Amino acid sequence: MSGSPKSYRRAKLSKENAERLAQGMQPKEMRGRFGVHIPHVTDLPPLVDVPIWKYRTEDQEGELLVAMARGQWWEEHLWHLPMEGGAGKAGMIRSAKMKRQGAKKGTPDYALPILQLMKDGRTMGGLWIELKASDGRPSEDQLKRARAIMSSGQAFCFAYGADAALAAIRVYLKGEWPT
Repeated sequence: MSGSPKSYRRAKLSKENAERLAQGMQPKEMRGRFGVHIPHVTDLPPLVDVPIWKYRTEDQEGELLVAMARGQWWEEHLWHLPMEGGAGKAGMIRSAKMKRQGAKKGTPDYALPILQLMKDGRTMGGLWIELKASDGRPSEDQLKRARAIMSSGQAFCFAYGADAALAAIRVYLKGEWPT
C-alpha cells in the first residue's frame, strides 16, 4: 500500500464517486453498514437509513457525534467511556491499570443516562451506544455486554456512524425505542 490512507481510500472509490468528489460533491452511498442495529430486535429495519462514508474512522465518527450534540439540551448527559489502553508498552500498562479499576471488555463507547418513559408505558434507564465505523463488526464481548445492559431495562444499540447515533438518541428521547 503506497501513499497516505486517504489517497488509498480514494483509489478504491468508484469512478462515479471519484468524479463527484473531484467536483466537491458528496459521494453516493458506498458499500458498508449503515443505520442502527439493536441486538434483540431482529425483524425490524434499522431505525434510520443514513449513508456511511468509508473514509470516516470510528474516532472521526465520535468527534462528529459530539459536535452534533453541541447545543442540545441533553449534551451534558452524553458521556464517552474511554476503554482503550493505547498502543505499545504504555498502552499495556494503562490497560492493566484500567482493568484493576473495573474496566470491562465490551463496554459501549457512549452512555446517555437519562430516565425515559416510552410511549408504550415502559421506563428505560438510559441509552448505551457502541459506535462503529461502516466496516466495523461487534465483538463477542460487546454482544455479551449488550445483552447484560438490555436485561437491566436500558436501551442499547450499535450505531454505524455519528448520524445513526444521533438518530438513535432522538428516537430514544421521543420515547419510541422498539421493544
